[in-house]
Amino acid sequence: MTSFANIPAWAQAPTVPSPFVADLFRYLDLGKRERQALQRRAGIKPASLDDPAFRFTPQHFGRALRKVVASTGDETFGLFARPVPVGAYGRLLRLLVHCPDLGTALTEAAGFYELFNDKSPWQIAAAPKTVELRLAPRNAAQGGSLLYT
Repeated sequence: MTSFANIPAWAQAPTVPSPFVADLFRYLDLGKRERQALQRRAGIKPASLDDPAFRFTPQHFGRALRKVVASTGDETFGLFARPVPVGAYGRLLRLLVHCPDLGTALTEAAGFYELFNDKSPWQIAAAPKTVELRLAPRNAAQGGSLLYT
């Protein structure tokens, strides 16, 4: 189990809403028992996800995120049409740092994720001094996910 001893108390405050954490598990292609077992391995009591007032610490959210990705091999938690392999996000960031501006980086990132999502996850409108990003969910699940929006 991870130790949080070196993390200041203010950074351990429970601030992450349970619906946000629940979204990590909601779209996984798992049965109820498998999902609950994964939640327990992540240190999450399944009943706490049903309480919208419950808050998790950032450390618990991070642990849950790592367990979901490690267990499924999908960095997008079942939200895209196909799993995004572990390491893809890191590789994308290393490629994007070479883009000349934010509009180009967002356009390239959209094209990358389109490989896994069957459509661009967002639309970009770039002007000389501004960039507008509009989310474009592929389906109702994406549109309703706190992690996507």
